[in-house]
Amino acid sequence: MTPPDSSPTKAKGQRNEIRLIARAASILRALAEEPSGLSLGQIAKQTGLARATVQRLVGAMEVERLVATEVDKVGVRIGSEIPRIATLAYRDIRQFFRTAIEQLHQDVEESVDLTVLQGNAAVVIDQVQGAGRVLRVVSQVGSALPLYCTSNGKAHLSQMSDADVAEIIAGGLPKITPQTITDGPTLLAEIAKIRAGGIAADEEEYAAGVCALSLPVRGVGNASYALGVLMPRQRYDERAGLVREALAKCRASIETVTGH
Repeated sequence: MTPPDSSPTKAKGQRNEIRLIARAASILRALAEEPSGLSLGQIAKQTGLARATVQRLVGAMEVERLVATEVDKVGVRIGSEIPRIATLAYRDIRQFFRTAIEQLHQDVEESVDLTVLQGNAAVVIDQVQGAGRVLRVVSQVGSALPLYCTSNGKAHLSQMSDADVAEIIAGGLPKITPQTITDGPTLLAEIAKIRAGGIAADEEEYAAGVCALSLPVRGVGNASYALGVLMPRQRYDERAGLVREALAKCRASIETVTGH
């Protein structure tokens, strides 16, 4: 039998492999915090890696679709493979929530999103689309939504510490639509209402003509989840009351099972 190779050369190679994985992971974490993307220089600054190292690792990860670069090759963002992997990882969680969100969909007859907090984004891990509607709102499973201007995002913010919320606000609240909240005090006031038992709302803050209502939900484990109902603006005022009641009922049914 050949004895295992314990030579210094092999040990050094293993350490280099571990270091390489750690560096790639640090780049992915930095990009996860900025769904809109970062430049190579910004990634280097945030990770403490040399720009040449970042460029080399980004090139390798782009081949595997773990990251994607913009056409001008300046911006780097999370690639299409990451949401796909994340969605597969949450398959059991989706099954756990599925009965409840299907019932919620039947109650409100609108699209229902389930999101999980990942970094500074609410990632859609499941959706039941509104049926029988000529006009309906649909999200893409795997898409990363900003926290400050979506109802699911605000629901996640209500579960975060004050320090983490302050850090997100300090990072800036870019205006996406004329209705987007761009000042910290107003956003903090909304978060306080959600924490006090209110429902998170997005009234055309993320997309013109689209409104949504959401609640944070305590599922299994320590992850932060949120359920949201999306609808066109023209149905919002008439149906908001019904949706609020249905959301509260849905959350209660889930948390009865989880014991929260």
